[in-house]
Amino acid sequence: PLRDYQSRSVAAVEASWTTRRAVCLVAPTGSGKTRMGSELAVRHGRRVLWVTHRVELVDQSRDALEAVGLDVGVLVGRRAENTEANTVVAGWQTLVARAHVRPAADLIIVDECHHAAADEWRVVLDAYPDAKLLGLTATPYRVDGRGLREAFDEILVAATVGDLIADGYLARPRTWTVPESHRPQLKGLQVLGGDYAVPALEKRV
Repeated sequence: PLRDYQSRSVAAVEASWTTRRAVCLVAPTGSGKTRMGSELAVRHGRRVLWVTHRVELVDQSRDALEAVGLDVGVLVGRRAENTEANTVVAGWQTLVARAHVRPAADLIIVDECHHAAADEWRVVLDAYPDAKLLGLTATPYRVDGRGLREAFDEILVAATVGDLIADGYLARPRTWTVPESHRPQLKGLQVLGGDYAVPALEKRV
C-alpha cells in the first residue's frame, strides 16, 4: 500500500496533468519515488515508457513495475526484450542513438529527471510531443545551473527529509565532526563541475 504522502503526491500529479503536460515530482532518497511512479503507471493504464540514465537501474525499475502487476519490456543497448509490452523500461542513450526503435508511449516517466534539461535528453522528449511526462528526482537542480523549466511545467514536492524522519520512515541522523580549529580551509579551492577539484582538495585536507 502507498504511504499517506505517496497517495497525496500521486493525486497531486494526476490533478496537475489535467492542465499541464509535464510534472516533476521531487522526493528524497528513501521516499519511494519508484513506487509512486509505478502507481501512476498503473493508473495511467496505457503505453508507458520508463526512461533511466544508467544501465544498472534498468532491471531494478523493471522489477518494481512488474511487482505492481505490469507487463514490462526492456530496451537498452543490445537488449530488446518484450518491447511490444504496454510498459517498456529503456536507457536514454539507446533512445537517443536508435530513433527507429523508440516504443510508442502516452506517458513517459523519467528517473533521475534532473538530467532531462540536457540537449541529448530533449531529443527523446521532443519525439513524444503528445505524451504526458513525469520526472522523478531527489535533486531538482543541475551543477551547470540550467533550470528544469525547459522540460517541466510544474514541480511538486512529495516530502522532505524532515517529514520522513518525523514520520519514522527515515532514521534520525547522528553526526560527528572535528573542532573548527582543525577543519581545513577550503576558500579559494578550484571547483570543477560544481564540486571541489579532488587533487587540490586532497592536498588541502
